[in-house]
Amino acid sequence: MANLHEGVRAGLTCLVHAGDPPIRIEWLRDGKPLVPGAHPDISILAPEGSFVSTLTLQRLSSRQNGNYSCRATNEYASVEHFAELLVKVAPSWTLEPNDTTAVSGRSVSVDCQASGVPQPHIRWKSSSGTFYRSYSVSR
Repeated sequence: MANLHEGVRAGLTCLVHAGDPPIRIEWLRDGKPLVPGAHPDISILAPEGSFVSTLTLQRLSSRQNGNYSCRATNEYASVEHFAELLVKVAPSWTLEPNDTTAVSGRSVSVDCQASGVPQPHIRWKSSSGTFYRSYSVSR
């Protein structure tokens, strides 16, 4: 598995070490063929008659997560090699917590949500620096 960060460029190379020509090399994501030119952030270089192909992913995002494979085929056989891609995305607020005034002895609710890959864990901390294990805090 390749763990890469959002926004960077990544390349995968497929090299066929043996087999009688002509050899056809194709790339797939989650079992579906990647068609050259069909995706603006994906380019495939596979020169005619070559034993090598390169898949380049520009500006990685979590949309590109999945199982990538390179399939090499000639008239006698077909072989495939797989690699999982997981693009890590920094945490960001989808619902940012707001300052709230509370009355002593009463419950208060502060809502928040965050997204990212892997899914962020939210921890609450009081102004004294105490971390709370629970989302339900009372004093």
